[in-house]
Amino acid sequence: MKYIFFSLVLLYSGCTNVDVLDRIESAKNQSFGWHILALGPTAPGNFLSPGVQFSATSAPCTNLSGITKANCICGAEIANLPVKGTYRAWLSISGSVDAICNVIGKDGTSCEVPDSVGPFTTYRSSTSGFRPVIIAETYSELSSTGVSQTVSDGGSGIAWTGNTASGKASGSDCSGFTSTSGSGTIGNQGSTGTLWTSSVTNSCSSSFTFYCVRQGN
Repeated sequence: MKYIFFSLVLLYSGCTNVDVLDRIESAKNQSFGWHILALGPTAPGNFLSPGVQFSATSAPCTNLSGITKANCICGAEIANLPVKGTYRAWLSISGSVDAICNVIGKDGTSCEVPDSVGPFTTYRSSTSGFRPVIIAETYSELSSTGVSQTVSDGGSGIAWTGNTASGKASGSDCSGFTSTSGSGTIGNQGSTGTLWTSSVTNSCSSSFTFYCVRQGN
């Protein structure tokens, strides 16, 4: 089972004296920030319907629905991984929740996110383990021009998102990820720019994974 890791680190204007090396080291050590991973299992676009099992690992979440179910799946899937914190789904459901709101622990849509949040990093494998790489300095950069490098190590895995580039609902989400009919917005882990979270729409009958985000401090 393949997991793709990358971190989103939160720094505010009051922390501008923290240099890049300190920020990267903090991300590497998971001492603060948002850590994002792409789950290994895949499923068609109805994976949030009650009674539909996403994976054997997340079986206890099967009878839940909506973003509550997605957050439950995140918790179950990462429970046995060497990561810390509370993980929530990077998924938007039109008229219900924006992904960016969900991951910062707010309900609904159109929540306020400071443009200065950042930097965003990904991990690359190396002979000495994983090394962090900055892919976007701020949320403003991430939501406008996107990432400067791919969020995976050369992979091209696809993830359901239902998102625009800013992590808000695109309006295309397989009826709230409860249907195998219609289409849903996907992201490409192997793309630069905004395509990591908002690439194209794809048939809801296809099977893809989704991203989970550890809530930042």
